[in-house]
Amino acid sequence: MENLHLHLVAAVPNALFLERLLMFEDITAQVFDGAPLPIDGYMHVPDLPGLGLKLNMDFIGERDETSPASRR
Repeated sequence: MENLHLHLVAAVPNALFLERLLMFEDITAQVFDGAPLPIDGYMHVPDLPGLGLKLNMDFIGERDETSPASRR
């Protein structure tokens, strides 16, 4: 979730910190390719379109409950 809040915090001139929930770190790393991580205590806003996140479609496809492969 901090990936969404990262843009909000970056847009507020007096924002002091961004809270990160480590309990979601593993799933975030699997769902998104190249999700931003802190470097030396700082988060950098991605420069990709939109939120700057790219979905890992392989991971999502493996867990798609509507696909025929998941009905086996």
